[in-house]
Amino acid sequence: MSFLDTHIIYFFIIIFSTICIWLSEHIYCSNLLIRFIGKKYNISLYKNIFLFLALMILIIPLIFRTCGADTNVYYYEYSNDKINDFDSSFSYLLMFIHQYISDPQIGLGVISAFTVVISVFSLSRLRENISFTLAFIAYVTCVYFYSYNYMRMLFALSFVFWGYSLCIEEKWKTAAVPFAIAPLFHLSTIVVFIIHIALMIFGKYRVVLLLLAIIALVCFLQNPFYLFSLIDIERYTDNVSLLIESSELGVGTIFRSIPILFIFCLYYNQYREDKRFIWLLSFAVANIIFSFLGYYVGVASRISNCILVFHVLYATPLFIKTDKSKTRNNLLCFLFVIYCFITYYIISGNFETMGIVPYY
Repeated sequence: MSFLDTHIIYFFIIIFSTICIWLSEHIYCSNLLIRFIGKKYNISLYKNIFLFLALMILIIPLIFRTCGADTNVYYYEYSNDKINDFDSSFSYLLMFIHQYISDPQIGLGVISAFTVVISVFSLSRLRENISFTLAFIAYVTCVYFYSYNYMRMLFALSFVFWGYSLCIEEKWKTAAVPFAIAPLFHLSTIVVFIIHIALMIFGKYRVVLLLLAIIALVCFLQNPFYLFSLIDIERYTDNVSLLIESSELGVGTIFRSIPILFIFCLYYNQYREDKRFIWLLSFAVANIIFSFLGYYVGVASRISNCILVFHVLYATPLFIKTDKSKTRNNLLCFLFVIYCFITYYIISGNFETMGIVPYY
């Protein structure tokens, strides 16, 4: 399949899945009353049908895909029940599924399906708090296509999504559970868990939180190898020791940073006393810091990928949802969609090295 054909398929996935999500968010139909174990449940049948269609558009290509630079490695591990000495929980998950599904293409597709379902439902359960459609556009343009290659990381990040959604509902302690599960499958997500715990403990003391962030940053820059040498896993320590001798800041990082900072400055006065705002802002700053560090320390890019634009999936749709100015609301919606598609264009530059363009 050619480069052009591949991107036509990818745009088909983006456009039609987004239309389904928009319909699931805006269609108004009578609810279906279901009785189950003596209880009554109101279910919006049509909304869930369109949500299901969107999931199918995302899941079906993943279940039957054979592309991705890392795919052959996953096939080998799946078929041979190989245990890695790092993030072994993912290996055990592969072994468990392999007992019931012998075909690795289908078995790995099941894992990818779980990844998408957990991620999308983490967004959909917040329909009353955020703009579901905007959040989904950010997901499908900036995150979804990594699933074609970075299977283990995206599976771990689906738990991060789940934790983020709990934080938007201000269930801080409950959110710590999925944040703690994520590093079992991809160790770099432990940074999300550490930041979350720090915010829970020192969230009321912003000066202390700022000092801790500065100290942590200085320590990381002084000896980035030390952090992962404590874990003593060769895969990660090797990545840390590979320093990138470059003083140039990437266009992608700058592009991600400016809109993020703009949206927080715009809503600072309205949300500065909201704990969710401080939480999201902390992750936004952490994302920017690790994005820039990624040009000097290889492993920082992995950490940044765990934060990346994921908080934007919640922060911007949250603020826009509650904005009372229709003019500003419509303008920000338009700019946010443009931002998401430009981000897709930037990250698509890596699609070929990831082995997902052309899709085969």
